[in-house]
Amino acid sequence: MSINPKCLNGMSCFISAEGDYYPCCFVYTNKAELEEWATKRNYNMSDISITKHGYENTVNSDFYKDFYNSFEVNTCTRECGEKGYKATEVGKPKWEKWKNTDETKSGV
Repeated sequence: MSINPKCLNGMSCFISAEGDYYPCCFVYTNKAELEEWATKRNYNMSDISITKHGYENTVNSDFYKDFYNSFEVNTCTRECGEKGYKATEVGKPKWEKWKNTDETKSGV
């Protein structure tokens, strides 16, 4: 399946309250998948700590170089694969297209 990674095409990264760097909020929400990916490749989740390693070192780490070359987590396929969501407008959250139009019309 083809992946068009939004994280490499202008979508914001996600930094957790603990100071961990995630490519996007979707991967953070399903971080157990990233943890499993890291374990299989002998990485430690502390490798993504910007508090410990700094922003530049974390983003340019072997951990993320390998991740960005694989995108081997289900979240990436679901959100950025061929059948992933397509934002209807730049800067709008994906849920905008599912909002109840009656609520929008009534101003609720």
